[in-house]
Formats: sequence, structure tokens, C-alpha cells
Amino acid sequence: MSDDKHPTAMTFDELLEIARRRWRQLRGEAVGEEWSCGHTAGAMCQECYRLLAARAHELAEENLGVREALQEIETWSRAYPLTVFPEPDLKKAAELLKAGGLTLDAVSASVMRHALDGVGKIVREALK
Repeated sequence: MSDDKHPTAMTFDELLEIARRRWRQLRGEAVGEEWSCGHTAGAMCQECYRLLAARAHELAEENLGVREALQEIETWSRAYPLTVFPEPDLKKAAELLKAGGLTLDAVSASVMRHALDGVGKIVREALK
């Protein structure tokens, strides 16, 4: 971890490394790295501890939002089961569409755009 970062600006991996160092220090192993506040990992000041705990809480909340979005996408992925919507004969569908002046590629692209627009909306909402 860079010693010029404040706990609120740390990534999850950096916070995890701090926790690992703190655990090693509690077990009596030498740690020695100083933080920007001047304290060693084994003698964390109360302010750094409070900020670290707040950052961990923020990351947990962010993780919850991402997990909820993933759950929504996963649920949506089961919305069209094969038992209700069996796979069509795509060769026959392509022939019928061609007779009507359309292509299966154009219809497939439209369906994919619609599906990905829905996934994109869920993801954008989770990233707010």
C-alpha cells in the first residue's frame, strides 16, 4: 500500500492488505509500515480506524447494490424458459422472413439490442 493514501481513498484490496498486516501484528509478527498519519499499522490512530471502518461500510453497501443488480439480471435470464418458448427452426424462420423482405440477422440484432438495453439500464442504475 502506498503510504500517501488516506483510508477513504483506498481500494478494497488495499484495505484488505491493511487488515492482513493488522492481523499479523496482533499475532506478534513485525509489520513496521507507516501510514500517512505517521502511525504504524499496529498502532492505528482512532481517526484512521474510524475512516477505515467507514470506507469498509461504503464498500459493503456498494457490493450489495452490485449483487442486487446481478440478481435482477440473473432472474431476467430465466424469463423465457424453453418449456414455454421452445427453440424455433431458425432455417425456416430465415426463409419466412426473407419472403417478407426481412432477414433473421436484422431481427436477431433488434432482439439483442432490446435485451442489452435492459441489462444496460440495470447496470447503469447499480453504478450510480
